Amino acid sequence: MKKKITSLFLCLMLLIGLMPVSAFAAENTGDFTVTGGTYGVDYTYDNGVLTITGGDITVRNTDPSTPTGDRIMVSGQTTLTIAGLNIQSTTGAPVEIDDTSATAVTLILENENTLISQCNKKAGLHKSRGQSGGSNTSTLVIKGDGTLTAQGKDAAGIGAGDYHGDVKGISIESGTINANGDGWAAGIGASENGSVWDIVIKGGTITAYGDPGIGADAWNGVRDSSIEGGIVTANMYTGSTPTGGLVHLTDSNTYHVYSDTTLSSDLTVSEGNTITIDENATLTMTPPAQLTNAGTMVNNGTLTGTVTNTGTIYNSGSLPGQVGGIVHQAPYIEVIGGSGSGTYQDGESVTITADAPGKNQIFTGWTIQLGSLDGVDLTESTLTFPASHTCLILQANYKNLVATLTAPDGSEQQFTSYSDATRTWREKGGTLTLLNDVRGELYEAPDNGVLDLGGYTLESFFFDIMDQKHLTIQNGTLKADRIYNNNGTIQLQNVTIISSYEDMPLTIENNGTIVNLGGLVLPENVTVNGNPIQCVGHTYSVIDCDEDGHTLFCSICQHEETQPHTEDEGTITVEPTYENNGVKTYTCTVCHQVLRTEVLPKLTYQITSGADLTYTIGSGKDMTIICNGTLSDFTGVKIDGVTLPSSQYTVKEGSTIVTLPGDTLDTLAPGSHTITLVYTYGEVSTTLTVKAANTSDGGDEDKPDTTPDTNPDAKPDSPSDTTPDTNPDGNNDASDNTDNSIPNTIPETGSSSQAVWWLAATGLSAAGLGVFRRVSVKKGKAQ
Repeated sequence: MKKKITSLFLCLMLLIGLMPVSAFAAENTGDFTVTGGTYGVDYTYDNGVLTITGGDITVRNTDPSTPTGDRIMVSGQTTLTIAGLNIQSTTGAPVEIDDTSATAVTLILENENTLISQCNKKAGLHKSRGQSGGSNTSTLVIKGDGTLTAQGKDAAGIGAGDYHGDVKGISIESGTINANGDGWAAGIGASENGSVWDIVIKGGTITAYGDPGIGADAWNGVRDSSIEGGIVTANMYTGSTPTGGLVHLTDSNTYHVYSDTTLSSDLTVSEGNTITIDENATLTMTPPAQLTNAGTMVNNGTLTGTVTNTGTIYNSGSLPGQVGGIVHQAPYIEVIGGSGSGTYQDGESVTITADAPGKNQIFTGWTIQLGSLDGVDLTESTLTFPASHTCLILQANYKNLVATLTAPDGSEQQFTSYSDATRTWREKGGTLTLLNDVRGELYEAPDNGVLDLGGYTLESFFFDIMDQKHLTIQNGTLKADRIYNNNGTIQLQNVTIISSYEDMPLTIENNGTIVNLGGLVLPENVTVNGNPIQCVGHTYSVIDCDEDGHTLFCSICQHEETQPHTEDEGTITVEPTYENNGVKTYTCTVCHQVLRTEVLPKLTYQITSGADLTYTIGSGKDMTIICNGTLSDFTGVKIDGVTLPSSQYTVKEGSTIVTLPGDTLDTLAPGSHTITLVYTYGEVSTTLTVKAANTSDGGDEDKPDTTPDTNPDAKPDSPSDTTPDTNPDGNNDASDNTDNSIPNTIPETGSSSQAVWWLAATGLSAAGLGVFRRVSVKKGKAQ
């Protein structure tokens, strides 16, 4: 029995000896759980660092929810699966790849992994060779179905650390990766001032932000690096032009589909952003995902799935039916800054013309914003070419003219470059005239040259006038840090000289001659050392003024002069109104002292249309009177001194338009009437002549008129009204009153009442004669 027990014990010891060391590794890997490989052969753990030197290893945090300060270093021919790492390291990079040629690492992503460096100059996933990319470097391939978030500290998210950190040999095939660089480092790529070789993105969903997002900063090279696939978002990318995938660059607000791409989540192209689908590329939106375009879409390929367009689409490819918004179908040409935009037929002749340049501008040529155009000279302002089945956008470009040079022989030359202008001026001499504000140096001016500032400002660090030069500067502002005249002669006219900085003084060092021809202005912080400025024309200011005149002082040469006042043409200081008089004030043109005032009479109301009207009773024509008074001051209408009820007329603005309807006018007696428009501050009147109605009742008016015509040229009375109709639609703008009867208080002037009395007297006379005749007959019979 004892022998059997001993044999079993020996067998058990043998089995334990044959078991791999990894079976006991859980106790020796810190906060990590490691599976695969052989402890002591493929990996070791010491002092917070898990060192992997080969094999097929899987590592995860024992507690993925809690970050660890432990870190991982990888070398050799290794396949490393990270299946739930959560590292925040202060002592080095969370995961660092050895960068010698003996190392080739395949990094497989499973689950969620977070690598945050809190160690200066170290990347989250660190692969760097310092200042040498070289050929003796390792390779790193990243793939898998999991996610990786990598954050550097003054280093790349994935890639190099240190100053001038280069990186080479990274390939991303799949996975979801979020990489953020810090400082001047890339999200994926080099650190500050580093360079990049052989970073290739073939697939996955990649988001990278840094300087740049992917690649190296603008001062250094990126070689053999590209995007061949995947869905990539970066603030900026500095590799070669992508050949595949969908690339979204946030700094330039662009999306670009280079090859067949399928999206299973929504994509929104915001206003101000552009998405381009290349020819032979297909963008597929897998339901329920949809693409919403609120910006600009350039579709040269195929778009399938659900698309909503509220922006603009330039389409020379295939769209999934009606998508809404603005869709320009090829051949379409859009001209910015010119004419010729429109939709054409294939092969149709197209002519586009640039707009005329603005003031002090010249046309410099066309740039192609969209599409391509061969066989034309883009420097010509008018282009003619055949339309092709593409969308084409061209923009006319202009430059501001800086100056015009008038040479001594009278020839003129225009410049868009100040340095070119001054160089030619020095060679040819003549007059250089500025056409815009300019910043540039002024030195070695031509002898006897003229610089006409043209009302603009020439700003310079310094103005140096060399020996024995004669220069005239006029009509504008010189703004400088220093002005130096070394024995030259400078004439200044209508020039203001100021310091480049308001709170800093400016000193004019004058070892030659400066002459003020008039209008020179020097602020208090501008001083002159050396020879004083001579004045031919003074820069005067008024230092004293009384009723007899004013005293002027030249701040340039200290000259004083007393002059009498000179009266200006006067300025209306108080506008006259219908209520009050106005005031015109006369001042001195030099010292601006008030010399005298003049009273302007009140405004008067005037009939501007409809004066001296004629109306025929029964014609039904409305009579319109227009007055210059404001409607707000209008209070009513009077006829022959009697106020007319507001229901008997209409009034509207413009300035005041009063309309008397025919029903009202028919109640007036034939003859002359006075129409008065009443305002708050006065009134204005005109004459209305009313004529009797024409009759045809068989009376005397049916008999031929045998009265000799004493005025054969006079025109017959006409019922038509020649007064302009200010209310052609016939609507009453003032009210909807229906009572158009005029009160009996309005006097009926003219001869109608006398006619009634004559008719009555005639009737009485006829009756009296009849009675007298009957009495006479009876008397005769009685006799």
